[in-house]
Amino acid sequence: MSSRSEALKAQLAGRTADIFNARHRLGSPVMYIQRPGAVPIMTTTSGMAFVQAARSVVYIAHRAEPVETDSLYAPPFEVNPPADYVAARGRFMHAVLVFVAGFATAVAVALLMPPAKATAPEHIVIDCFEPGDAPADVEGESGRAQA
Repeated sequence: MSSRSEALKAQLAGRTADIFNARHRLGSPVMYIQRPGAVPIMTTTSGMAFVQAARSVVYIAHRAEPVETDSLYAPPFEVNPPADYVAARGRFMHAVLVFVAGFATAVAVALLMPPAKATAPEHIVIDCFEPGDAPADVEGESGRAQA
């Protein structure tokens, strides 16, 4: 390889080390993945990232040799959730509990109500005129015949 490509690799590794140092302070928790498919190991950084042989590397706890910064990741969650998350979860659970209690009450009332009494179809009388029939005279409240 040419000396120019080696210089570019070293410059890129230096930028990667600077970015890693900006994101992870000394002693910050990180996940170390040794190889693809391996189980992540929770550890902490024990030094600042630096360039070695055109690679960005950093020392971590319980390792004698430095590891590449590309194999270290920020943990996906915090051990202690923030207080606002806990409060929001409590409000959400309260709303769910109120909804479930209201729904259960509505179901209980519906099951305890007696069924409605229905009139058999044979007893239903509908007063209507057949087509072509003349309406009968009906006396109204005033005693006069109405059409």
